[in-house]
Amino acid sequence: MADILAALRSSMASHSPPLDALVVPSEDYHQSEYVSARDKRREFVSGFTGSAGLALITKNEAKLWTDGRYFLQATQQLSDQWQLMRLGEDPPVDVWMSDNLPREAAIGVDPWCVSVDTAQRWERAFAKKQQKLVQTSTNLVDEVWKNRPPAETNPVNLHPLEFAGRSVAEKSKDLRQKLTNENACGIIITALDEVAWLYNIRGSDVSYCPVVHAFAIVTLNSAFLYVDKRKVSTKVSSSLKESGIEIREYGEVSSDAALLASNQLDQDKGVNSGVNGVCEDKTGEAEENYNDLIWIDPGSCCYALFSKLDADKVLLQQSPLALAKALKNSVELHGLRNAHIRDGAAVVQFLVWLDKKMQEIYGASGYFLEGEAASKKRLETEKLTEVTVSDKLEGFRASKEHFRGLSFPTISSVGPNAAIIHYSPQADTCAELDPNSIYLFDSGAQYLDGTTDITRTVHFGKPSAHEKACYTAVLKGHIALGNARFPNGTNGHAIDILARVPLWRYGLDYRHGTGHGIGSYLNVHEGPHLISFRPQARNVPLQVSMTVTDEPGYYEDGSFGIRLENVLVIKEGDTEFNFGDKGYLSFEHITWAPYQIKLIDLSILTPEEIEWVNTYHSKCREILAPYMDKNQMEWLKKATEPILRAACLANSTLRFSDQVRRASPTVQRMEFQCLSWILHIWYEFVSTRWIEIQIDNLPSDLIVEILSRLPAEEVLKCRRVCKKWRTLTSTRQFTHKHVKNNASDPIFVLQYGFLEGELELYYLDEEMHWMFQRNIIRETRVCTSFMDHTLNDWPMLVDSYDGWIAAFSCF
Repeated sequence: MADILAALRSSMASHSPPLDALVVPSEDYHQSEYVSARDKRREFVSGFTGSAGLALITKNEAKLWTDGRYFLQATQQLSDQWQLMRLGEDPPVDVWMSDNLPREAAIGVDPWCVSVDTAQRWERAFAKKQQKLVQTSTNLVDEVWKNRPPAETNPVNLHPLEFAGRSVAEKSKDLRQKLTNENACGIIITALDEVAWLYNIRGSDVSYCPVVHAFAIVTLNSAFLYVDKRKVSTKVSSSLKESGIEIREYGEVSSDAALLASNQLDQDKGVNSGVNGVCEDKTGEAEENYNDLIWIDPGSCCYALFSKLDADKVLLQQSPLALAKALKNSVELHGLRNAHIRDGAAVVQFLVWLDKKMQEIYGASGYFLEGEAASKKRLETEKLTEVTVSDKLEGFRASKEHFRGLSFPTISSVGPNAAIIHYSPQADTCAELDPNSIYLFDSGAQYLDGTTDITRTVHFGKPSAHEKACYTAVLKGHIALGNARFPNGTNGHAIDILARVPLWRYGLDYRHGTGHGIGSYLNVHEGPHLISFRPQARNVPLQVSMTVTDEPGYYEDGSFGIRLENVLVIKEGDTEFNFGDKGYLSFEHITWAPYQIKLIDLSILTPEEIEWVNTYHSKCREILAPYMDKNQMEWLKKATEPILRAACLANSTLRFSDQVRRASPTVQRMEFQCLSWILHIWYEFVSTRWIEIQIDNLPSDLIVEILSRLPAEEVLKCRRVCKKWRTLTSTRQFTHKHVKNNASDPIFVLQYGFLEGELELYYLDEEMHWMFQRNIIRETRVCTSFMDHTLNDWPMLVDSYDGWIAAFSCF
């Protein structure tokens, strides 16, 4: 790494003009998130392998900026010659350069690798010190990269209409109408997925993304594809020609952009719009309104192409194809739903296999039972690593119809590695799976009919109470967002908070966005919409037929990470009212794989959340059943058994048993009899699902005896089980019994006098006497006094907090 930095600094010094700093972005000529091996320049110079980041090399320093997804990973991968700059915490790169580089500094960048938006923002920041952004004539990194991978020559493939849903002619016609509406004569399309979507082509030039390295120019009468012609077969060439598309060499886009700017690019090669979407003869009044603006997307168009144009005749606006591509047609939605069903089947088959292997090799208690793993591996000759299990998951996917590869490198992470948000395991350094640690896998696939992305977090041993609480908080956020209803015009920034509030209640959060769009056999991360706390999530409202992920998480550095992710489709919301005639939207889940019940603290879930999980699991069983063999189906049935409202009782029972161990032998015998009743009910409930019958068969006095011995907070949770339990625990007699059975707990009574209109708070001693009256609140006056008399009219138990029991009395 030191040699690379030295070579770059030498090139900077010999450049004309000499450079004070060199910026090395992550992006390629198309501003792609994922780039081919030969375009990983930032990774080459820094050693950091994350998909997002920017390197800055000065005469004496080397800095790397990245976002919260990669803080931990960058810390581990950067050498001591590099300093990590945390986006959101440290100054942005343009601010840092403006403040720290000398006046009139020359800052170099390859103009093909930086967007118009970014370059112009930097130039504004540099103005105050007369610093200059220098467009290098060659890429200085390429000059020192001796073993740079060769350019890809993978074939261009046609994407069949049965999966695309709309023809090139239909899409082109819509695009040209948008050009006309904006008084533009043409558009330069630089984003790889937009080129692929518009022309219904796919490729494999970028790993995990079925795109082709290509540009496109579309005018009101012509259409061009700029691509290495060696990739285009005769069949593909003929099909594109029939659609009115002329194929030109990849490198010709630069000169053609200049010709377009001077109105010299041939615009007379189209045919009738009914065939290929070319506008018909443009004469008369239409010609009078004709403008020669050239549309480019400032976020995806490189600065090099922009520099070929007359800035006064450029329409700097988000590409119309970004939104058109995000609004899935009915064929694409049908394909996405089917692709996610097959993908869900692969995930379940993987979990069945992994559950069995974890028990066989490590003596783990497994997916369903809680227990410590054997102290010694059962099979010393075998082991499961993050990479080997990831490969196995890919194998299950590869067996499914229309599979074409993964949609991104699988995040297969155990224990502390799961805290690295975008962790990518390597065969020589990856960890072995640990049955006593959390395992997180975030993965997806490319199918001809859709792109998938799913995350599940599992534990094959005994998760800690803290891990369960964190998992449940993430699940609650996941459910809250997925169940949201919101008015038309709402953007992703507005609803991002829904997934975070359940975590905030426990002081938890995560540093990444909550949701991104997903392509139809295209990029796994697709805009222009997203659900995030970042400002760009305000730019585009969520709309019907968009896809978006729902993926909150929580990560503890050095310990574990948790994330849950489903893909959602935005649909019309079913609301009772329609305020303002706006119309309301909601989500449809299209991802199918169970959540691990063992990792859920059931006492934290509300009845509505439990009902949602049960409904989702029921659909999982029904939808995935055709893909399961007998053993897999048995596993799936067990994994998706209904969570019962009496599960709150089961949780309370476990805590109750701890109290029993500390009781006297006589009390132990009686309480263990009570406990056996609870366990018997729970067993019968799980096996027969006749909980209502079993509860009704219990004598009321026995229920009162059992529940009165539980902590107050558990009693309150047990009230949710059924109306009978709520009634029995809401009497003054029950409160009296509960106080006697829990005499060691501090007790206070909140009493409200209707006649006096005053609110009084009392503390009770062990003899059930009023000992201390505090905070008598009458209007705005607060005073204190003492009383001492026996409490005859017992109040009703209403709450518990941090060991305190609260009761309420009205008189």
